[in-house]
Amino acid sequence: MNVKTVIKTYRELKYLRSVIKRYGDSLAPGKYYLFSSMRAMAHDIPETMDEAKKYFDKKRAKSKLTSLISKLNNTKYFYNKNKASDGRYGAVYTANNYDKDREVKLFSFKEKKILTICTSEKVCKKQIDQYKDLGNAFNMPKVVAGEKYENSIEVSMVELLPRPEEAQALENIIASHTAYNPKDRIEKGSIKEIIDVSAYSGEMRALMGKISQGIAEDIFSEDIAYSVQHGDLSKDNLIYGNSDGKYDFWWIDWEHIGKRVFFYDYFFYILNTAVYFDDLRSFEYYMSEESNRDLEKFFKHFSVEFDEERKKDYFLVFCMSFLKERVCQLGNLDALKMYCDFISKLFYKES
Repeated sequence: MNVKTVIKTYRELKYLRSVIKRYGDSLAPGKYYLFSSMRAMAHDIPETMDEAKKYFDKKRAKSKLTSLISKLNNTKYFYNKNKASDGRYGAVYTANNYDKDREVKLFSFKEKKILTICTSEKVCKKQIDQYKDLGNAFNMPKVVAGEKYENSIEVSMVELLPRPEEAQALENIIASHTAYNPKDRIEKGSIKEIIDVSAYSGEMRALMGKISQGIAEDIFSEDIAYSVQHGDLSKDNLIYGNSDGKYDFWWIDWEHIGKRVFFYDYFFYILNTAVYFDDLRSFEYYMSEESNRDLEKFFKHFSVEFDEERKKDYFLVFCMSFLKERVCQLGNLDALKMYCDFISKLFYKES
């Protein structure tokens, strides 16, 4: 590891230890195990670790950082010394380490509850309001105001269970968006605007040109529906399991909510599953005839005529929207190249 990485890692470890101290009166006393993501810790006893691994144990390639974490887990570096703790919670999850003010989540596997300490009163209120507005259509776990800590909410935990077929996840996405977005919530946008990359650097334009050149030119002038989208949908936040006795898909983590092209969540899920889970089943189902019936209804709801011959075009229009919003705005050329190469290979085997 270089010097910058060492300093960043040290600060992160110090921060995580401070979280245990800050919420020590609620966390079970004793040693805590740090997961390789460096965002989650769990009370290092069998009954808690067995549950925590279902949520936090992501498979990652070994690295020097992994070795360091392994060594720390053999010590008492992460230890709650508060013997007077009520011990209600047994695991901690923190927001991305690039955030200045971070959300912290405390997990109680016994009570099936997650206490989220928000970054501000405004953010806390927003999450409660989102549940009231979106909860039924998108099947969100129950959210109520927390009591012990300021600006906190308590969320019903989803007990994770084996996922059904990917086709069912895609059907759930369509059904949820159709239920939430009546005609008066739908806006119109231009496909031409989505694929316009004139504001970006020459290198970025060249990379995204690989994608836009695959879109049929006769749809450039068409308008397309925009509606409220989750914005970051993946297997990690469209989860399957039991919450309060209901077995279903559950939509969580709405930090990226906003109005986007109406099929954004549908295709984001497909792309994310392919790239980060090395799983092409969602993409293959979409490209098959089996998906046509649901897609016809989906598109019709948003006043767009579905044409199965244009499946590639629809997917690439989404890709342009995603690349501009989530990759180009960060100026990450390496990520842009990775995505463009991956997307091209989905359709052009020779790429």
